[in-house]
Amino acid sequence: MIEACASGSDESTTDYTDNTDEMIHEDLSHKIIGAAMKVLNELKPGLDEKLYERAMIIELKHYGHRVSVQSSFPVFIAAN
Repeated sequence: MIEACASGSDESTTDYTDNTDEMIHEDLSHKIIGAAMKVLNELKPGLDEKLYERAMIIELKHYGHRVSVQSSFPVFIAAN
């Protein structure tokens, strides 16, 4: 739904710096969590995940954020 890029290291994918408990993208994280809570409070729990995803896209775009939706990729499984 939302693309995030990890910088440099493959070992850590957290939103925290290595030396402190301070979040790297604290303001953006709060906005995303706020949008998610608003969507959940309006739609209520128990619906299909795709509905929440679409509502999040609408909510985040409403506040001026650029949003990428999940991409589909073909999956091939070797037959045994």
